[in-house]
Amino acid sequence: MNGEIILNIKDLSKLSFFTELIKNLDFVSIKKINTDEKTKKDKDFLKGIEQAVNEINLVNKGKLETRSAKQLLDEL
Repeated sequence: MNGEIILNIKDLSKLSFFTELIKNLDFVSIKKINTDEKTKKDKDFLKGIEQAVNEINLVNKGKLETRSAKQLLDEL
């Protein structure tokens, strides 16, 4: 049975030490995660959600016109 955990090393000066320490454990494998890539994807996703919510609020206030599903399908 395998188990996974994600650790957040707050003090980056200790990251190298910790990595070397756990490399010496034969029952542990290390997989680096590109956090910059993940963070960008998360920010883009949240930005899209925020934009959708703003558009819904504008529609509810009558400041943005909507179109019917039929109009949308006709465009396809």
